[in-house]
Amino acid sequence: MNSNKKTARIADLSPRKAAKIAGVVYLICMVLAFFANIFVRERLIVPGDAATTVNNIMANESLFRLGFVADLIFLTVWLLLPLALYKLLKPVNKIHAVLMVLFALVMVPIMFINNVSQFGALLLLSGAGY
Repeated sequence: MNSNKKTARIADLSPRKAAKIAGVVYLICMVLAFFANIFVRERLIVPGDAATTVNNIMANESLFRLGFVADLIFLTVWLLLPLALYKLLKPVNKIHAVLMVLFALVMVPIMFINNVSQFGALLLLSGAGY
């Protein structure tokens, strides 16, 4: 019964409210992505110089981990965006709105796997006996 109430609340969401939610989600995602990519990765990863990159990551391990967490939060919040945009864009073209949601639902797990592989570098560098 509780899930029916939630579904009814999403269905009753006004386009104005959906646009506000989408805007807030975009803003949160921008801040998290900027932090993870510009503030963390641009400072730590040196293209073409693996030794310097390894030294940077090991010297700033907590910053690297914080960037990883920011990416995970970004992807989790990003899942809310297609739901808000679906409500907003469904009157324009329902098929395209559904495709947008499906593509987002495919994109997020792929990016999660990509982030886990980046975190794997830290596990290898830490010398843990996993």
